[in-house]
Amino acid sequence: MIDEEFAKNLEAQMQAELEEEDRLARLKEKETNIALVVEWDNTQAMMHAD
Repeated sequence: MIDEEFAKNLEAQMQAELEEEDRLARLKEKETNIALVVEWDNTQAMMHAD
């Protein structure tokens, strides 16, 4: 009985960690995309300024 509870708790904890890793990966990807757009906008602005 205790082993089953331990296994369930461990599985839930591992699932939560995976979900957090996925969330952080999506956040990092979003931040990277934003940085690329900003860089592209700056490049375009410099090209139009010339």
